[in-house]
Amino acid sequence: MRVESVTSAQNRKVKTLLALQEKARLRKEMGLFVVEGRRELGHCVRAGFEIDTLFYCPEIAGAETILENSGQIVEVPRELYEKIAYRGGTEGMIAEV
Repeated sequence: MRVESVTSAQNRKVKTLLALQEKARLRKEMGLFVVEGRRELGHCVRAGFEIDTLFYCPEIAGAETILENSGQIVEVPRELYEKIAYRGGTEGMIAEV
């Protein structure tokens, strides 16, 4: 499993994630939605959804929290994670599902 490291909010993957959070039309076109939090992602996986891209912050989530059935895995630093997270008190994981 290959993990990509991203540090810039100008990265294409980060921009896509932020656009999916804001634009229902894009979510519909891409067939994706955004889920934040370990528990919520677990619910999605158990319900049969596939994780397309998982963004995680090891400083918050811990290194061993990577979900095995994730498509792409993107590691982000805390500063960037705080910009892409939409909830407070999150567990350091946000994904395109």
